[in-house]
Amino acid sequence: MKRLAAFSLASGSLALTALTATATTAVADSSQCTTYVAGSYATCAGHAWFQSNGEHLYIEDRVADGHSVAVHYTVNGVTKTAYNRNSASGAVVDLNLDLPEGAVITYSVCLSNSSTDLAGSCSGGIRDYA
Repeated sequence: MKRLAAFSLASGSLALTALTATATTAVADSSQCTTYVAGSYATCAGHAWFQSNGEHLYIEDRVADGHSVAVHYTVNGVTKTAYNRNSASGAVVDLNLDLPEGAVITYSVCLSNSSTDLAGSCSGGIRDYA
């Protein structure tokens, strides 16, 4: 009976380890903020985050500074730009990207003025997986 209990305990431990390894592999979420720009611009005035479950890229304008938030993202070598022009009191923009499992996405977030990025406002790029 002791041998059976030890085997059951060891098997349960292996199953838990396998489950944990699988769960962490599937979770790949990231977040980026605009950087500080001299003057009245705040750090993290624009924010973007990628949610791997469902492949959503969200864009948020956090500061009512009169600027839009731009996200430049690349998937499979194709770069696109999306904007949140809703102002700080507006809704978060949700891009449903519909990417294949394991696809690589890189993105950066910037403050924008009429589709032109404000110098010094862009985050460094970040890489994530669908």
